[in-house]
Amino acid sequence: MNLVRFLRLVMALSTVFTLAACSGSGSGTPAAGNAKATIAGSVEFPPVVPAKQTAKHVDAVVTNVIIKVYSVDTGQEVTGVTVTVNDSATNTNTYTYTTSGLTPNVNYVFKALRGNQVVRRYIPSTLVTSGAAVTGQTVDAVSTATVILVQTKLNLASGTILGETALPSGVSSAAINNLQPTFLETSIRNDIANGTASANVTLVTSITAAVAASTDPVKSPTAAITQQASTAATSYTAPATTADAAVQYVAQAKTALARQDVATASTAFEAALAADPANKDANFGGALTKIVMMIDDPKVKDIVAKWGVISPSANQVLSHASPVGNPFTNWTSAFQKLPSTGLAKTAAKSASGERNAAKAVASSFNLLRDSLPKFTPRGAIAKTTAKTAASTVIPATAPTVSDMQVLIAGTIIPSLQTALARLQKVEGTSYSFVMTKAMQGNPVSGVDITLNDGEIYALDTAINAFLCVLNVGVSYDLDVYDYDGNGTRNDYDKVSQDPLKTINQSTFFTLKSTGAASMTAGLTALQGAIT
Repeated sequence: MNLVRFLRLVMALSTVFTLAACSGSGSGTPAAGNAKATIAGSVEFPPVVPAKQTAKHVDAVVTNVIIKVYSVDTGQEVTGVTVTVNDSATNTNTYTYTTSGLTPNVNYVFKALRGNQVVRRYIPSTLVTSGAAVTGQTVDAVSTATVILVQTKLNLASGTILGETALPSGVSSAAINNLQPTFLETSIRNDIANGTASANVTLVTSITAAVAASTDPVKSPTAAITQQASTAATSYTAPATTADAAVQYVAQAKTALARQDVATASTAFEAALAADPANKDANFGGALTKIVMMIDDPKVKDIVAKWGVISPSANQVLSHASPVGNPFTNWTSAFQKLPSTGLAKTAAKSASGERNAAKAVASSFNLLRDSLPKFTPRGAIAKTTAKTAASTVIPATAPTVSDMQVLIAGTIIPSLQTALARLQKVEGTSYSFVMTKAMQGNPVSGVDITLNDGEIYALDTAINAFLCVLNVGVSYDLDVYDYDGNGTRNDYDKVSQDPLKTINQSTFFTLKSTGAASMTAGLTALQGAIT
């Protein structure tokens, strides 16, 4: 048996297979106490528009990005936080950032600067909870428009900048949150994505032009921006209650799914859950998109890249712009065999019905797995020695098994557990979700699929089964150890020639210090699947 292929199959493919199983933007589980929070996302600048500059000057445009954090409560810049910013590998105007050490329950404004270009984002205290790790917080023209609109709705005096100057008497940070800036922002993004002509979209266009011309649209707004902000603010009415907001977020999410924008849908579902944790649509939709969005997780992308494969984005997957294809497409073939009215008590006792349901779900997941991008060796392998063949197939950057186990234990398993908890909130409640033909990427000849108890329980079973396998997979030491003493732990090309040397390592396939707990978690998941 080729041990290298076995290890890669168990560890690497189980990782990617899990990603497709049901095929952030949201906050992690808060820790107890008053732990600091982390906010992460991207910064997007429009291309710089040069003003009477020579070509040489244009080439010398500043690319270094600085992010400053301000407390809305104090109107002062926050010190003691850690901010890291990284360039995008593919877009010179896009950056990623992580800000850690934030005090919870505080409203913040993030200000991103690239030379004279400035964009801002309002971060509500409801997101910055104790120990939270919040992702997907984009700082761009739309988030800047949201800041301007909030200032306009509050009738702040000219020259007052949210976060950078003290709030006037009579205006509290709570009043700002009552305007529900997150909902306002998602509404603007929804208008833009749908091609809707609105005052919001016009405002964003003017802000984009101002930032491109290196003008701060908040500190020095043009007359057009001021007028458009007034019009847009007048037309905006915040949802009366958080439950109302959740319903509208869900509507936005479904619209996004119909246009193959799973990233926006995930953001909207997460916002709906934050507004109303009991909303059933938000829990079910949030469970599905939570797993699909793991594809966009930087840690997942890093591991995939180390295997020599370019990981597609979640949106590329949904829009067929990648070899993966739409993860929801196969739901039609899988679930058309399942009960259309849910899992009746009699059906639950029917062995035949259970087998058919299990086969249908298994078939769907197999199709999803088979549609994942395959690693193609660089060059022909025929008529080569075992050593040459192995070195051709295994990239020099290949991660260790421990690297993959860390990813599974720290990222994939928690995401699956979150998705499972959300599904269980709608089980047995007579809930149903329509997976429209547009969501499946086949709006003309497709068939709408109504998912209810029968499908939800089957999905619950599948996720628990994956959790069992993954927990067992991270319980044991499976590292390929240094073969020739050169300090390289992932000597995959060497171990293929002498697998016994790895198998005979004293620590290989021994239980890790965390192995007992992982095995217990795997047993719990298996029992959940059986139940």
